[in-house]
Amino acid sequence: MAPPGSRTPKLDKLQQQLRDLGIAPGKTVAGCKGLLRVEREKVERAKALCKQLEREKVTLKEAQHQAQRTKQARYLKPKHKCAGSGSEGEEDEVYEHFQQRYGSDDNDLAAWQQLCRDLELEPGPSKTQCKRRIAEVYVYIKQMVLAQKNGAKIDKLATFSALYRTIKTYGA
Repeated sequence: MAPPGSRTPKLDKLQQQLRDLGIAPGKTVAGCKGLLRVEREKVERAKALCKQLEREKVTLKEAQHQAQRTKQARYLKPKHKCAGSGSEGEEDEVYEHFQQRYGSDDNDLAAWQQLCRDLELEPGPSKTQCKRRIAEVYVYIKQMVLAQKNGAKIDKLATFSALYRTIKTYGA
């Protein structure tokens, strides 16, 4: 055993490890070991927290994807009927026809161009151009679907107010 106050290679090694970690080293081997043990425990806790954070990130991403799917489902087919609207079967029929004709992909350029043609508009070269052209007309969707099924002309209304009155009169 080394006399008190003398330095040993083990103590020097432990003190160097502590200095490498940016920690003021202890004066004894036991003190240095205690400090290293505390630092190792901190590192282990940090690793555990990192793993937990990664699990939380995965859970959050899954929740965001589920929320996006739910939002898309609501957008594609509303669950609630407006007051004065037609029968649920009629709503389903309109929804199914619209889905068959144009699909459910908002990014499908061909579907947007088909909608332009159906509304007797010049199809745009891009989805954005199609949307701009469609936004300039007011059409009662239920009437549009019935007209398409019966081979009749689709009524385009002059103003939003006219569309609003039509919806109030005939239901949503």
